[in-house]
Amino acid sequence: MHGVGSKTELSMKLIISVLLLSISFKSLGQWGYKDEDIASRYKPGILWFNTGWRPAPVEKTRKYDRLIAEVVYSMPQVKDLNQTVKGSFGWNLSPMWDIPLTKGNTVSIGIGLSYRNARLGLTNIIHEDSTARTTTLLDTSYSGVNKQVLGSHVFALPLELRFRAAKWKHFKFHVGGYFGYQARMYNKLWYKENETVYVRKKLMDNNPLVYGVHMRMGFRNFALFADYRLSTSFKSNKSTELNFLTFGLSFSLF
Repeated sequence: MHGVGSKTELSMKLIISVLLLSISFKSLGQWGYKDEDIASRYKPGILWFNTGWRPAPVEKTRKYDRLIAEVVYSMPQVKDLNQTVKGSFGWNLSPMWDIPLTKGNTVSIGIGLSYRNARLGLTNIIHEDSTARTTTLLDTSYSGVNKQVLGSHVFALPLELRFRAAKWKHFKFHVGGYFGYQARMYNKLWYKENETVYVRKKLMDNNPLVYGVHMRMGFRNFALFADYRLSTSFKSNKSTELNFLTFGLSFSLF
């Protein structure tokens, strides 16, 4: 009798598990009602169903723009620099916290961390003076160089105010600023002769203090991005006053 009872109990557990599994697949696979005023019905990104160890309550305000990836193009804010398209593309990655301020999360605060990889493709000669510890970008080019890149690695703390429409296909606008640390600036050159590559891994005049302003404007998961770095790239006041102006596309993964 004990064996029969165990088998019956096992069968009941199996039936209940199958029923629960089918219900969960059905609930994830379709939704029979659309409400344009509710932003939480449909997933805004690839990790929308990732709610941690416990499922999120239905009435809980959904949060957006919590992991943002950006493809960017940077320009130097110096008139006499000759830029090339090659080498000027970089990328940003920002894990963020979205803190709702209003019902429906139409206004929120975004705060988090950000890694920014800005690059400039230049034909100008980058000259370092080891005695004066200055960096100058000369208004001349060297014909022996096939490609040259001036790059920057920045870790920042962004803070932004976010506005979005109530509908799930919402329009959004983010404006804010950031403060951070420029780990290093580097210079990489590709020479035509023998196809050799020369790398200055760290420019001595690197300014570690970085701050600036940025904005995003778009719909749902996609937005246009603009960033202006208010701080100069080099420490010395005798160096070229180089500021980065960056444009790009933002993708909110969840």
